[in-house]
Amino acid sequence: MFEKISNLIEQYDSVVIFGHHHPDGDCYGSQIGLRELLKKHYPNKKVYAVGSGLPDMFSLIGEMDKVSEEVIKESLAIIVDANDVSRMEDMRITKAKAFCKIDHHMDLKTFTEGPEVIDDKADSACMLVLDFAKENNFEITPNIANALFLGTLTDTNRFQYSNNYEKLFSSCEYLISKGANPRNIYKILNMKEEAYLKFAGYVYSHYQKTNGGTLYLVFDRKALKEVGDRDAIEVANQVGLISNVKGYKIWVVFVERKDGRLSAEFRSNDLDVQAIASSHGGGGHLHAAGMTVAKFDRDFIKQVLDECDAAIKKGSK
Repeated sequence: MFEKISNLIEQYDSVVIFGHHHPDGDCYGSQIGLRELLKKHYPNKKVYAVGSGLPDMFSLIGEMDKVSEEVIKESLAIIVDANDVSRMEDMRITKAKAFCKIDHHMDLKTFTEGPEVIDDKADSACMLVLDFAKENNFEITPNIANALFLGTLTDTNRFQYSNNYEKLFSSCEYLISKGANPRNIYKILNMKEEAYLKFAGYVYSHYQKTNGGTLYLVFDRKALKEVGDRDAIEVANQVGLISNVKGYKIWVVFVERKDGRLSAEFRSNDLDVQAIASSHGGGGHLHAAGMTVAKFDRDFIKQVLDECDAAIKKGSK
């Protein structure tokens, strides 16, 4: 499955691995996991992972690299956990010499720069990196195992969602056998700042609901200031705080960004929220998706909520 990507890696002495804006556990884990795999197997190659990563995990899994533009210009760029070049956190990727991609999101047909492996049935990009390692008989060290376990754990929302539970748990068992330490990973993931308690309190006292079964929150700029002027994307990604409320099939957080755009994150246990997000230029997974549109507009939010209610009504038939 990875033959074209493996052949391309063989051709370059320098490889830079790129991830998306606002990296999550799967983005960071697949970047570090792939970096360490390639460094271990190709000791004479220079391999880097760039971006902000997850600083809380640096002590356990590893830090990101600082790379000059001159290095990128002579390197193969590997995209992980994202659709295309436009989604990269470090846009110096456009200077790279060649490109390839490993991803598990819906194929938008927007990546045309090189070979790619896409499997939207894979639970995480980290699972695909593990498949890549197994296909090439690469050694999995404890550090690599931790990185890939982290991404798989977080992108399945701690094993709540999976397209293939048998493969998910057999892969996690394999990673643990190679040295992954779930206890240490959970210890870091579960740590929170005291200010987060106040944020959660605001969420639980300000959520709203539609008659059709959608639970939602709207954070305009004023509301964001009330919760400590938190980052808009960080706030949207806390949609899980209003998840799994009996009688509500879809939950959404809408946030006004500093530049006036609107971002939203959708979640559901059973319904296709990807279709709603993708109809407005977003994407993601069947039950977890997001979008960003040009303007924060409450009439538009009402329209999207109506679409969520329509999806619930259709799904209940």
